[in-house]
Amino acid sequence: MILPIEIDEVLKELDRETMFEASFPASNDKGERERFHKAIRHNYPSLVSRTADVDNNRFVIVTKASHAKGQKGWARVAKVYDPPKETPYCHFTLYKEGKDTMNALQIVGRMLKINSNTFSYAGTKDKRAITTQRVSVKNISSKRLASLNPRLNGIKVGNFKYLPHSISLGDLYGNRFSLAIRDVVADDSIIHRAIAEWQKRGFINYFGLQRFGHSAQAQTFEIGKQVSKQLFNHLPAVRQMKEKYIETQDAKACGENMPQCLEKTLLLGIARHGKTLTAIQTLPRNMRQLYTHSYQSLVWNRVTSRRFSELSFKSDSKAIVGDLFFPSQESAHKGRCLLKTSTSLSFCAQSCPQGSMLL
Repeated sequence: MILPIEIDEVLKELDRETMFEASFPASNDKGERERFHKAIRHNYPSLVSRTADVDNNRFVIVTKASHAKGQKGWARVAKVYDPPKETPYCHFTLYKEGKDTMNALQIVGRMLKINSNTFSYAGTKDKRAITTQRVSVKNISSKRLASLNPRLNGIKVGNFKYLPHSISLGDLYGNRFSLAIRDVVADDSIIHRAIAEWQKRGFINYFGLQRFGHSAQAQTFEIGKQVSKQLFNHLPAVRQMKEKYIETQDAKACGENMPQCLEKTLLLGIARHGKTLTAIQTLPRNMRQLYTHSYQSLVWNRVTSRRFSELSFKSDSKAIVGDLFFPSQESAHKGRCLLKTSTSLSFCAQSCPQGSMLL
């Protein structure tokens, strides 16, 4: 069995002792788990692995062999790796289910008694999925984070590493998905034909409901649109404002009687600062960014639809004027793309690699 690249990179760090534990979601197939353990032993003889069940979920836990002898050993290792001054950021993997990223980190932040804005990450993961992602936090030790696991429900933290920098938006290279499609009633021939089309032509990767919210009354892209135009007196309600506020416009009274939520924060901000930019800034930074990112995503979806309605989506489609694309896989890794500005035959003759076109 060949270890996936992302797992191999984590195991290398563990082998170098820049981490003291790593955990990976485990297969329910016993044979596959055995092959995974065998691959770890073969490639990293100094590491030991075991399968563990946590909150009805199965994980493979990997440690350095010299550190796998009881709690005293763990305490010693954790103490050694408290954040040094030159690498104050603790990077860790956040596992969650039934919660979005911001909600999960609010829970972790409350338990650590720190503001959730202290955490940084490359993107928000949806509530309706089991997800893992890298998160960073400054001046919090891996030992403090790991101690939360027994008390966390539907959330786990692990795979700790200290670095001199934080994670930020734009750091994300890509996502990996495992999808379960249930209650499919189509014939097998239709399903196989559809899959073959995906493999041949790819698909348009539209932004989905995660970017826009699930409420028709509180559209995040509309808020982002108004913010981008600096029309702070014309902001629509965040989600669905309480009927009392609609009737009375008494933000202070409504906010004080609300449970702790984003609407409460915004109402109290309006009561204190009026319908201004300052009121919006009372919301967490990640939430404020969500609104403008939602509007950007809407624009991207509409431009993409127009692009492919004017030029049909075919497997042999060439780049046209205005397209951005990666000329090679190497340039994709480096984040370098080309802008199609010429209609010369030599340039148009280059088909965009499958999955490489950007807009």
